[in-house]
Amino acid sequence: MRSRHLHRTVLILVALVFSIAGCSSGGNDVQGGGPGSQQKGDVPTFHGPWADYFRSAYTTATTELQRKILSDEKITDQENHEVRTEFVSCMAAFDIQIELQESDSIKSTSPAGMTDAKYDELSKNCRAETSGQISSLYFQINRNPENKDEFAIMVECLSRSGLAERGYSAKDYEAAFGEQNFPFDVGDPRFRACSLDPLNREGTIP
Repeated sequence: MRSRHLHRTVLILVALVFSIAGCSSGGNDVQGGGPGSQQKGDVPTFHGPWADYFRSAYTTATTELQRKILSDEKITDQENHEVRTEFVSCMAAFDIQIELQESDSIKSTSPAGMTDAKYDELSKNCRAETSGQISSLYFQINRNPENKDEFAIMVECLSRSGLAERGYSAKDYEAAFGEQNFPFDVGDPRFRACSLDPLNREGTIP
């Protein structure tokens, strides 16, 4: 058996946000009859700070359950747990054991002979059939409810924790993110803490 630890740090989360944003452009012209609309081709009208992302996720949803969860522009703890549990069951059918961990991270154990390419294929297919974009969106909303600028809130957190030097700006961080070349150690626990809770909503960051 082979173990994999898959953690979604802010690097992955931010990439997800921008990828969804790119897919959501021009989405208003396909909106349908309202939050409860489930008819084929109809997309609910979303209004909140994450409206574009809900619209994109709904448009690319592959199951009725995904569309139902997304349609009211809310993802509850129970709904997220349901689709994550379905993902675990889907992967188990291929003898891949999944242990759900913090945020949207998982620990997985797969058969010894399974290649990374095969694992990625199965994982992608299982996510499409179960959680889709729901879990990623759920965790993003919980860590940044008002959808504030990701680079800005990360820099504020990194500065508060002492990891980023005074004067380090959101633009500096954005450029570093694009180049994947940071002036601090991304393996530092403070970076991980800010990645998971940049607004310190849990009160765990000094």
